Amino acid sequence: MINELGGFLNLTIRRKGDERGSHVVNDITGIVWISENELLYTVSPIYGKPGVFLYDCNLFETKRIVGPRTINTAYPDGADYFELQAFSPDLGGRILFYYSPDVDSVDFGEFRKPKFLHQVCLDGTGFKKAELKKEK
Repeated sequence: MINELGGFLNLTIRRKGDERGSHVVNDITGIVWISENELLYTVSPIYGKPGVFLYDCNLFETKRIVGPRTINTAYPDGADYFELQAFSPDLGGRILFYYSPDVDSVDFGEFRKPKFLHQVCLDGTGFKKAELKKEK
């Protein structure tokens, strides 16, 4: 849902039929179902706690796959900006996302370009700039 105060996106996670047990994640920047029971999403540091996350509907558990690397007084939970671009099950569960270590330095006119694209494996290993195949 769009947050009524700022226009950013909120994700509400709850067990089916349990309105009391809901959990709201603020400032979602990307979301994709990677299986029938697994939801992959990214969070911005502006109103949320940044990172790349996986929610398992069967276990009712959230796992942070990639956390922030830049902590400062303005962003005590992390200043890193993450934006999910894709999930590639064909390539060993590779997650592609746009990344900047400091949200305040992001030029969003330039941000969604290959130089900001990063990758990580679903288990959290292999965080690096994305390896893109060049077309012939």
